[in-house]
Amino acid sequence: MIGILGASGGDIPDMGNGVLLSAKTVFGSSSDMFRLELQADFAIEVKNDNSNFRLAGSAELVYPCLHGDRVGGSLDLRADIGDMHIDSLQGSVYFYCHVNGTNTPTLEAELEAVGVVQFVKGVNLKDFALAFQAYKIVNVTGDDETWAFAGSVVGTVVLGAGGEAEHGASVDFVFDSRDGSWAAVGWCKLEPVLKAIGFSA
Repeated sequence: MIGILGASGGDIPDMGNGVLLSAKTVFGSSSDMFRLELQADFAIEVKNDNSNFRLAGSAELVYPCLHGDRVGGSLDLRADIGDMHIDSLQGSVYFYCHVNGTNTPTLEAELEAVGVVQFVKGVNLKDFALAFQAYKIVNVTGDDETWAFAGSVVGTVVLGAGGEAEHGASVDFVFDSRDGSWAAVGWCKLEPVLKAIGFSA
């Protein structure tokens, strides 16, 4: 276990200003097979009277990567700097080794905004979530493979200072190439008329 700036048991404490890295390494063998597992966590945080910034994340790796083992990591960004306000923007990407078929994804990624995200004044992103999965499909003889993809996106963008003057748009989209299906719903608000559209297939 390696810790910097007060890491204890791999846990990440709250800090004023600083950088923290903790890592855990496991060596082992089973049936005379070498196995290495790596796990690392980090956090970068800066605070002052007018702003704060925090980026935390984790990563994991295993070698050899056997059936069902995963490699990847996650991030969590929180910031309040000037006009930019991010309650929590979380993302992750994971790859699953030697997994194939249409039931279990080989690759999956997610991005979610918890609360309200404002990158510039007057433009807010609310209830945003993105999910993506990739499936590797191998034929019976194992000499040919194809890929299928599935995912969803949902979110709302609000423009304006709030109240009755707000304008905005929302989308909810789902797709799955395994069966060729997709569906989408959207609405748009232009004060003082609310317009909604929806379609699916």
